[in-house]
Parts: sequence; C-alpha cells; structure tokens
Amino acid sequence: MLDLNAPRLTRDRAATHTTRHSFAFGGVAFEMLVGEGVRWELPEEYTRVCTPVRGAIVAADVYCSIRVGLPSGPTTDAAHAVPSYFGSAGRRRFRLELTQLGANRFAAAALIEPGAQTSAELLLSLTCAVAEALGGFSLHATAVDVGELAVLYVAPKSTRRSTAAELTSDATCLAAHRVAVLPIHGVWMACALPSGRTAARAAALAPSVAHTLPVAAVLRVEQARANSGLEVAGGADAARLVREAVELGSEPALRGACAPRGLENFVDAFVDSVAVGRMYALLGERIALPVAEWRSAIDARKLERLHRA
Repeated sequence: MLDLNAPRLTRDRAATHTTRHSFAFGGVAFEMLVGEGVRWELPEEYTRVCTPVRGAIVAADVYCSIRVGLPSGPTTDAAHAVPSYFGSAGRRRFRLELTQLGANRFAAAALIEPGAQTSAELLLSLTCAVAEALGGFSLHATAVDVGELAVLYVAPKSTRRSTAAELTSDATCLAAHRVAVLPIHGVWMACALPSGRTAARAAALAPSVAHTLPVAAVLRVEQARANSGLEVAGGADAARLVREAVELGSEPALRGACAPRGLENFVDAFVDSVAVGRMYALLGERIALPVAEWRSAIDARKLERLHRA
C-alpha cells in the first residue's frame, strides 16, 4: 500500500519546505504540493481507495498547491475565471480554487487556517468537482465487482443496498457507500470513494482488488412481494432512478466553473450507455446477474483502448 502520509523529499523541495504526494483517487491522478505547516493526513477509509498513479485508470491529472493562510470568503476572479469554494472542516476553514487548463488537466490552490486538518474534505471536494467538470457525478450507491464489471445498487435505505450486495453471486465489494461515475476513454467507469460511516455491512463482502471498473448496470433495490427478478427501466424512468441517487459532491462555485453542461445532461448521457432497472430481491435468495449480456453491450474497442492507455 502506498504510504500517502510519508513525505518524499527531493533536492528542490528542501529549499521551499514543501512535500509532494502523488496518488490516484476517485478516477483522478493527483500531485499534491503541500506547504510548510500544513497537516496532510488522510484517514484509513481514504487511503484504502488510493493507489499509485502508475498503472491506475484515470480521467484527469490535477496539480494542487496547499498552503497555510487565513482564507476569506468565496470569490470568483472574473478576469481569470478562477472559481473558489469557501468551506469548513470542524471549526477550521479553508478556501479551494480550481482552474481547468485543458481537456484533462486541472490546477488547484488551497488555503487553510493554521492547524486545520482538512485533507480529507479538500480531497473529496476537489475529486467531485473534477468529475463533474468531465461530465460525471457522484452516486450514493453500493458497488459490487462481478466479473470485473461494476454493478451499482441504489436505494433510499443503505440496508437494502448492502443486503443486495451480500446476496449477489460471485461478487466482491468495490465501494460500500459511494462512487464517482465518469467517462474515461469513452467508457463509463465507477471509481471507489471512501465508504463513510453508514455502510459497514458491505464489509461482509471481500474487497475487490480493483478501484475503478466499467459500469455494467445501476439497479434500484426493491423488496420483492412474490418473485425476485430484474425489471428493465428506460427513458425518463431510468434517468429518474439514477438522479435520485446523485450526490452533489462539490459546491456550486466549483461545479459550475468547469462543467460545460448541467448534471441532468450528464445523467441522460449515462443512462443511454448502461443498463438501468429495478432489482426485486427476496431475503436470503441469491442474486444471479446477467453479466455476460451486459458485457456484450459495452464497446469492446473502447475497453481495449482503456486498458492500453
């Protein structure tokens, strides 16, 4: 496991008193330049879904500078179109600015109060903003890995999602609580995000060795009254099922800065490319999913490009 908290010093950093942390998280490759006095520490639930950049499947590269200061409220520099987000973590405050440099390149700058521990909040806000800038979004879902494809279970109650995950045949857990969903090389991918506190039951599944997988389906979990089975949803119904599970992971100032279209358009593009439906489950009955059928619907040429990238 990559030690994200251990500084890797080089000659040029000794003079500037900064440390650099490189890792992939949520489908994004990060290069964090952390200034003197900044407490850069990620909790275990974050480091668990971080990987080395080399070999990771990512949609974008982000270079972020973090330094200590006294952040003021949110502003937008109209002349340079630099959006900013003024947030808080506990009683400490921070300010985050994001700029899109190219199709898949971003620069960010964060200013945090002295002594603040905001690493996790900053990273999650930044990841979600970048995903939304690239046409993606965050989903409140339990994601399982079935045959190296991601199946996303959504439902108002986390117990329904985790129960369905446990009952799914030949499944491992990709993400217990939420995922970032974004297009990478033309394929909609599910990228694991930290599990949070409310999805502990999904830990009953063995963890997936992957952190990013092609999305095969989104299934709304319903309690079966008679027979279990799948019901396909289409059109406006499919879009509604997905929209109900969308989490707005970044603030409007960040989200609106780089995203060329609204989240509704992103969801419409997503449901046009993946299977969406309802899963009627009976307690204790195993769930067998039509993975081969879903796999055949994914463009093989796009998958090949994805693995070559």
